[in-house]
Amino acid sequence: MENNFKTRLNVVKLVTSALFARKQPFMIINGNEPGVFYYTNVEVTRVALYRPTIDDVISKVKIVSEEVLSMLYEAYPTLKSIVAQINLVKFSTAVNKCLKDEKEKFPELTVNKDTSELVMSTTNGSVSFVVGSLISDHDVLYYGEIVEKFNAFGNKLVKREFKGVQVMGDDKLSLEITDVECDKDKVEFGFPIKDGVNLVSVKEYVNKRKLDAMYSVGMLINDLARTAKVVVNYADDWINASTMMPGSLWFLSRI
Repeated sequence: MENNFKTRLNVVKLVTSALFARKQPFMIINGNEPGVFYYTNVEVTRVALYRPTIDDVISKVKIVSEEVLSMLYEAYPTLKSIVAQINLVKFSTAVNKCLKDEKEKFPELTVNKDTSELVMSTTNGSVSFVVGSLISDHDVLYYGEIVEKFNAFGNKLVKREFKGVQVMGDDKLSLEITDVECDKDKVEFGFPIKDGVNLVSVKEYVNKRKLDAMYSVGMLINDLARTAKVVVNYADDWINASTMMPGSLWFLSRI
């Protein structure tokens, strides 16, 4: 890729607001783990006493492309060293409004040391927005633990693969998972899918990058309860992503 302003801006938008189509409103930054970001609807004020609900979604994203990560950090060097929660809607709004005031120049992202707020502003200071705040090292660990505990089951997960075109149709509301074994029975279930909510956005990220994307659905089957917990994994040349709904269970039907 050419390393110019237009390319860097496109990269920043793709890995922030477009990746989950702003359906996961918060981006958690862990400066102690470069290149790893969490996208979630679970605000940091909830994680210390975390009790998952059925609507909660947490995605762990690792930017594996050194070129992409370099462009992101070149645009916003502050992201390298902070532990913070960013509101992605406010972030993308601030970027667009600052660029209207100062074209061809990335707005600055700084920390207000008095309030611990993240502030985005034009370099001349004429426009500024609060887009997030610093959080503790302790709090940020919860997000990683929730995803990693599930992925730790590794080869115990039953896996099925789907193409991006299979998971996104205008009339498609679920992935039909069939021919899965539970307590020696063949079972099936419908796994609800929502673009940008419980999987990397096909419409805003995959399509804009013109990728022939593959998704891997990993299922942890409970034979006794006849239920499954699900993680959706996605990988391309830029990122690896794992998305799960920690408070959700899917009930299995005998074929």
